[in-house]
Amino acid sequence: MTDIDKLLEKARGKAVDYGKLRGRKESASERLKGVAADLRDEAPIGLNIPDTDAWVRRHPRHKQAVKDLENDWAEWTTAEIYMRLLFAEKDVYQTECANNRIMDVAHR
Repeated sequence: MTDIDKLLEKARGKAVDYGKLRGRKESASERLKGVAADLRDEAPIGLNIPDTDAWVRRHPRHKQAVKDLENDWAEWTTAEIYMRLLFAEKDVYQTECANNRIMDVAHR
């Protein structure tokens, strides 16, 4: 097994984790919207729209939802960058193999 095969196998082993991270990332903004909508319903009566929005943004549940959204996006971005690095290494390996084959043919 070559080095690139080992890297690709490692990436395949993490596929389920990447799927979960992507799912969390995709649903994080929907959770935030849901929390904001619930909080708007709970907002004190008589506030105008800007004051209601400010009250919602100051609420601890909204702050936690924003923090969760940021964390989910950060985890997904880290995983995505790792996968892109693996794909870049794969491309480099394939290019080196192709160049070696061309050089072998040229030296015959």
